[in-house]
Amino acid sequence: MAFDVRSKVVVCGPDLSNPGQALATYGFTTRTEPYYRKGRVEGQRIGLALVIPPEGRPTEY
Repeated sequence: MAFDVRSKVVVCGPDLSNPGQALATYGFTTRTEPYYRKGRVEGQRIGLALVIPPEGRPTEY
């Protein structure tokens, strides 16, 4: 089975001084988009958007 070992992840949020802790503390949503290279689809890109409520206590997972 051949596969591409390159991966890219985009994380969006207001305070990303420690992205690992932010992902562990808050919930997040994901979005995938096709990855185009030289006009052809060669995989998927994934984006993570942190879901941080404006008030309240964060939940650690």
